[in-house]
Order: sequence, then C-alpha cells, then structure tokens
Amino acid sequence: MRKFIIAAAVVLAPVSPLMTHGNHDEEEQDRPVQQVAKDNVIKLITKGTLPASWSKAKFVETKSRTVQGARQDVVIFRNDAEPEARKLLYVALKPDGTFVSANHKLK
Repeated sequence: MRKFIIAAAVVLAPVSPLMTHGNHDEEEQDRPVQQVAKDNVIKLITKGTLPASWSKAKFVETKSRTVQGARQDVVIFRNDAEPEARKLLYVALKPDGTFVSANHKLK
C-alpha cells in the first residue's frame, strides 16, 4: 500500500503544475491605462461621486509621476459640460492599474 501511494504521488506530482497557469493579473496589465482609468471614472459615476456627464469625457493625455518613491500613471480627462474649475479630471493609478485617486486638481 505504501508503495502504491508513493507511486501515485510520483505519477501525479508533475500534473499539478500543468493544470495551473500563472500571471492571473495579466488581463488588467494588458489593458491600456487609459481604458482602466475610464472604467474607474464609470465606477465613480455609478457611486454618485461624479456627475453622469463624465461618462462622455474626452481623454486628454497620460503622464507619469512619482509620489513618495512610488510611480503612478495620471490619466487626464476633459469634460466641457462642467464649469471651468472642474473641466479636468486627474485619475491616478498604480503601475498595476490599481485606482489611487481622482481629483479636479493634480495633487
């Protein structure tokens, strides 16, 4: 019985890595940072944090910055339906696409 268990373990051990796949987070990283930021804007609209007019905001540009030693991508959107002081929205994301913040002034 002991030999059978050892033999089964030896035969089945290589199968385990074959049944798995790595890089589960690649899907998020493969999406353009602009699209990830737009998805976060839609989430903020759904929560009621931003007015619905932001769903039609236009992409302006993407910048990189460093905050406390950590790199962030800042995606800028423009919404002409908003007052001048609130026309721009800066969406900050970590390099892996994790949402950091969204503000009308770059902080």
